[in-house]
Amino acid sequence: TLPPIFAAATVAIGSYNPVIRSFELAGGNTVAGRGDGRGTSGHAGFRITRRKPSFTPPVNSADITDYNPSGDWAAATQRTLDFTIGATQYNKYAIDADDMRVVDFAEEDDEGLTIVQPTYRIFTPSSGNELRITFD
Repeated sequence: TLPPIFAAATVAIGSYNPVIRSFELAGGNTVAGRGDGRGTSGHAGFRITRRKPSFTPPVNSADITDYNPSGDWAAATQRTLDFTIGATQYNKYAIDADDMRVVDFAEEDDEGLTIVQPTYRIFTPSSGNELRITFD
C-alpha cells in the first residue's frame, strides 16, 4: 500500500480551517553522542538533548480575513492542531498538538498571490504529549 498523497486533508488550527497546499513538520531535535570509555568502541549511543518541534503551513492570503496569524504572533496566542491526511482506513494519518504558538511569520509571492507562512512552535502541555502522530 502506498502512503496517502496530500489530498483529502482536514486542517484545524484552533477553530480556523485554512486552505494549505503543503506543510513542513520538523522535529527540531538536538542529538548528542554518549561516550563510554569502558566499551571497545568508546561510544555508548546517542541521546536527544533538546526538542523544538514546529509546524509551518503556507496559507493563502485570502484566508487571512478568517484568521490572522500575525495577531497570534504578537499576542503569543496558544492554538491546537488537528490535521488528518487521507480518507481511507489503513491509509491515513493524523497529526495533533495541544499547544502551539506562532514564533515566526513571513509572506511570499506565488504567481501574484500572497502566501502567508506562519511557523508554529509546538510546546509540551501539562498532558506531556507535545505532538501525536497516529496512523490509521
